[in-house]
Amino acid sequence: MTTSPWRSRAAAVLLVVGLSITGGVATAHAGDDDGPLRDRLHLACQRIPNIQHRVETAIAHLTAGAEVRGSIAWVEEKIAQAEANNRPRVVEDLTARLAIMQDRLAVIQNRQTRLAGLAERCAALGDPA
Repeated sequence: MTTSPWRSRAAAVLLVVGLSITGGVATAHAGDDDGPLRDRLHLACQRIPNIQHRVETAIAHLTAGAEVRGSIAWVEEKIAQAEANNRPRVVEDLTARLAIMQDRLAVIQNRQTRLAGLAERCAALGDPA
């Protein structure tokens, strides 16, 4: 089974964001420590801008118009076309895909909010994010 490049990129973004958020939260409380935890916090804070860019790109892709292949609007348009052509199996498959994409969008938007909070913590600790 092959996966699309977009799916692979989305999975990579979600993995990086998930790992950085859990690692960033765990080390954010060690801000006064001058040991290895402080170094980990500094490295996590340096990654936040790149991760924020990736999250913004993923959100922009999912919320783009119907002319952008792979966006939510594009899938909704394909569902309407399949319904007009009386293709119930295609409608079923695309509807399941749409539900997954909408869930993914909600997760990514939540992570965007959490990343903004982590960037504020990094700024408060003196690490630019």
